[in-house]
Amino acid sequence: MKSFSFALIGITASLSLLTSTQAVTLSNGTASNSTVGGRCSAIQKTDESSYYSVVGVQGTGVHPRQELRELEQDAETWNLFLQAFARFQAMDQSDKASYFQVAAIHGAPFVQWDGVAGEGLMGYCPHGSSVFLPWHRPYLALFEQVLQRKAMEIAIEYPAGYSQEKALSVASHVRLPYWDWALNPGNSTEGVMPASLRSQSATVTYPNGTSGEIPNPLYAYSFHPLKYEDFSALAEYEFKDWNTTIRLPENGTSPTATSRNDVANERATTAQPDNRDTLYKLLTTYQSFNEWSSAAGGSDIGSVEVLHNSFHNMFGMGNMGIVEASAYDPVFWFHHCQMDRLMAIYQYRYPDTWVQAASQYKATYYYEVNSIQGANSPLEPFHMNANGDIWTSNLIRNWTSFGYTYPELADNPSNTTLTSTINKLYKPQTQGLDSNNSTDGSSGAATNSSAKATDWNAQVKMPADIQVSYSVRCFLGEPSSDPTQWATDPNYIGQVATASSPRMSSNITFTSTVSLTEKLYKKFQAGELTSLTDEAVSAFLEKNFHWRIQALDYTEIPRSSPPKGLNVTVFNIPISIPKNDTDVPEWTGSKAFKPEIHGNPPKSATGAPLAGNTDGWNATSGTWHWSNADEAAVSSAVNQIAETTTSAAPHSSVTAGPGEAVEVTTLPNGQVVTHVVTVVVTVTAGAEPAETGSASLKEAETATPVTTAVGSVTPGPGEAVEVVTLDSGEEIARIVTVVEEVTVFVPAPTA
Repeated sequence: MKSFSFALIGITASLSLLTSTQAVTLSNGTASNSTVGGRCSAIQKTDESSYYSVVGVQGTGVHPRQELRELEQDAETWNLFLQAFARFQAMDQSDKASYFQVAAIHGAPFVQWDGVAGEGLMGYCPHGSSVFLPWHRPYLALFEQVLQRKAMEIAIEYPAGYSQEKALSVASHVRLPYWDWALNPGNSTEGVMPASLRSQSATVTYPNGTSGEIPNPLYAYSFHPLKYEDFSALAEYEFKDWNTTIRLPENGTSPTATSRNDVANERATTAQPDNRDTLYKLLTTYQSFNEWSSAAGGSDIGSVEVLHNSFHNMFGMGNMGIVEASAYDPVFWFHHCQMDRLMAIYQYRYPDTWVQAASQYKATYYYEVNSIQGANSPLEPFHMNANGDIWTSNLIRNWTSFGYTYPELADNPSNTTLTSTINKLYKPQTQGLDSNNSTDGSSGAATNSSAKATDWNAQVKMPADIQVSYSVRCFLGEPSSDPTQWATDPNYIGQVATASSPRMSSNITFTSTVSLTEKLYKKFQAGELTSLTDEAVSAFLEKNFHWRIQALDYTEIPRSSPPKGLNVTVFNIPISIPKNDTDVPEWTGSKAFKPEIHGNPPKSATGAPLAGNTDGWNATSGTWHWSNADEAAVSSAVNQIAETTTSAAPHSSVTAGPGEAVEVTTLPNGQVVTHVVTVVVTVTAGAEPAETGSASLKEAETATPVTTAVGSVTPGPGEAVEVVTLDSGEEIARIVTVVEEVTVFVPAPTA
C-alpha cells in the first residue's frame, strides 16, 4: 500500500493569491478593509458584481478540523467558534455569502447561486453520483471560509494589544469541526450526540470581557425572515410554517412541531455500534472510489453515501431528514465534515483510486439526468476565482489546499500508523465467530486462534428512490409492534437507508450490509445462542432474525408489498483476523447465502397512523404518494407556464382558435410542449394561501367574490372578500386580490 503523496493537479501555490477583500464592522462602529486571512479581515455585504472565490481559509496555515467534543475542550477556540457561528447565521439572508444562501445551494428554494444558472425543483447537490463526496468539499470550504472570517471579525473587536493579538491567533485556527457519530462515546451518560448540539443556549465571553447567554447557534437556525415562497415547493412538509429548523418532530406535518433532540440522541446512541462496524468495514476493505463513495457505484458491501443516508434519516421529517431542507440545520455541517474526513482518510489509505466517469442517475439543479460526470466535471456552483473558473474533483483532491487537515492525517503518517489509528477508533470487539465456540478479538487484541473464523452479515438490496426516504431495519428478536419505537428497540441491530423525496427519481438499486457478528456473540454470551457453529447460528437466525421496512414518517411499508427490487439475505463468509493492530481483517472465501432465513415477516402489518399530508405507500405504483407534493408539482408547472412567452402563431399540430394563442414551453428535461391559452380575469387567493390544501374544484366554484365586509373580515383598497362554501357546509371568508391570470388548456396527448 502506498503512502499518500499530495498532488496539486493543475493548481499550485497560486491558490494563496485567490483571496478576497471585504470590510468588517469594528466594535466602535467603524469599518476596516483588508485581505482575507490577514490580521484585519473584515466585512461588508458580499460583492455581487463578480464571482465568489471559494478558496477555504488562506493565509493562516493548514490547521486540523477537530471532532466537535474535542474542540469544546479548547475553551478559547470554542468561544470564538460559537460567536462566529452565531454571527454567520445572523447575516442578511439576501447576501450570497449568508448562512441562508449557502444552505440554499443544497436545495430549496431552488434558485441559482453565484450566477450559475439551473432549473427544476432540485438543489445543486449530486446525490447518487460519482462526484457526490467531491462536490461537498468546496461546499464545506465555502462554509468554513465565511465562518473563519467571522471569527477574525470578532478577534479584531478585542482591545488593541495583547488581547487582540491573542484573539487573532486563536481565530486563525478556527475551522469547521466534525461530528464523529461512529466513535464509542467517552461519556456513556451523554450518548453519541454531543450536548452542545442539544442545548438551546450557550455561554460566551465577549471581546469586552463580559459573559452572557446566547441562543445556541448549533441547536437551530432561525429564519429572518421566514418566507412562505422559499419552501412552498416542499408542500408535503411544513417548512413554510417553521420559523426555526426542527429535528425529529413527533409529527412532521404539524405547523407547531418541536425538536426532540434527546430522542435523536437516543437513536444515534442505539445505532452507534452498527454504524461503527459499517464504517470500519468501509475504511478497511478496498473498493474503487466510485464503489466506496456513491450509492450508484455498484458496491456489493456498501458505500459511505448509504451510511451517510442513515444520519439524515435519523432526524425524521425535520429539516435534517429532508434532502432539500437539510443544510439549514447546523448539524448538517458537522455531519458532512465527518464525511469529508472519511473521504480524506480513504484517499490517504488508497491513493491510486479516484473519481471515474459515470452516469448522473439523478438530475440536479445543474446536472442533467444521464449526463456523464467525471473527475474533470465542474463542481457547480463553486468558483475558484473571480474569473469564473470552476472547481473539479481533480482540483479539490488535495484537501490541504483549502487550509485544513484532520487529526489522523496532520503528521503525514505511514499507512501502518494510519491503520493502527483506524483500529483504535473503530475496530469491533468481535470480528469473527468460530466453531470452537470462541471469538477472535473478543477480549480486545485479536489472537487469530481459529482458521475457521466466520463473519455474518445481512445483505440489503433496495431501490434508492420511491418518492420518500425510507430504511430497512434489522433486529435479533421480534421488534415492537409500534414502528415509532423501532429505532431504539432493544432488539434493534441496524439499518440501511435511502435519502429521497417526491422530486427525486432514479433507477438506482444499491447494495449494503448490516453486520451481525458482534450481536450474535453477545447473544452467545447471554446464553440465548447455544453454539457458534454455522448450523447453530443459521437455526438461531431463522427463528430470531427480523427485518422491517419503514418510511421517514415512522410508518411501516408492508413486507407483503415492498418496493420493487428490495431484498434482504443473510450470508456468512470466512474471515482472517490479524494478530495485531497494524493490519485489518480480510474476507478469505466466498459468501454463503442463507435463503432459508426469511427475516420473519410480521403476522399483521400494523403501524402508526398515516401523517396528515400523505396518502402513504402505494403498492400498485410501488412509490410513496404525497397528496400535497402533487399539488406543488401542478403549481410549479403552472408557474413555469405563466413565465413563458405566448406565441401568436401555431406550433406543431396545435392550432389556436379565435381569441386564443399557442404557448411553447421548454420543460426542465428539455422537452418542448405546446399549449393553447387564453387570458381571463379571475379571482385568486392573495399572499396567504389556503391552509387546508383540501379545497376542491367544487368548493372553488361556489366561491363568491364580494366587495363588502363579511363578519369581521374587511377588504382594503383594491381587495375583495371571497366567501367559500366547504363540503361540510361551513362558509369561510378570506381577503383576495383581483389579478390577470393565464388559463392553460393542455391538449390531450396524441398517439
